[in-house]
Amino acid sequence: MKNFLFSILTLSFFVLTVFQVQAQTADEQAVRKAYEEICQHYLNADAAKLCAFYTDDATSVAWNGQVIEGKANLLAATEEMLKADKPDPGTHKYQVESVRMINKDAAIAIVTLQGTSQMGDQVIAWKGINSVTFVRQGREWKVALEVSTPIMEGMGY
Repeated sequence: MKNFLFSILTLSFFVLTVFQVQAQTADEQAVRKAYEEICQHYLNADAAKLCAFYTDDATSVAWNGQVIEGKANLLAATEEMLKADKPDPGTHKYQVESVRMINKDAAIAIVTLQGTSQMGDQVIAWKGINSVTFVRQGREWKVALEVSTPIMEGMGY
């Protein structure tokens, strides 16, 4: 009887673990897909669709250190930025390096980015790393915090 009870408990634990891994994998893929859609909306210069992926109280720290709080402010800043910043889809590359599930409703994605943008009569090449905190709202993953860090070439430690 003890062996039977132990076997049932072991099997239950195994099944629960498999379901948790499958859920985590599905959530990780959903976060990756959300970031992919955000990038596509940026390349399409669609600030409204891009900002739809942010929580109402989201915070964004831009490449220049500007802190933008709240979706409405983020939308206004993004619309203004896209008037000057024309990203080149041919050079824009991103890679979601990792997604760490903090709990069932929060994840952190680390993303490397690079590309060129037309700004006035200049073409600016850029590289950076984004740390993006996603939270689950209903069935969707939304950005609650995004921190953009430019990569400085030639800086070794």
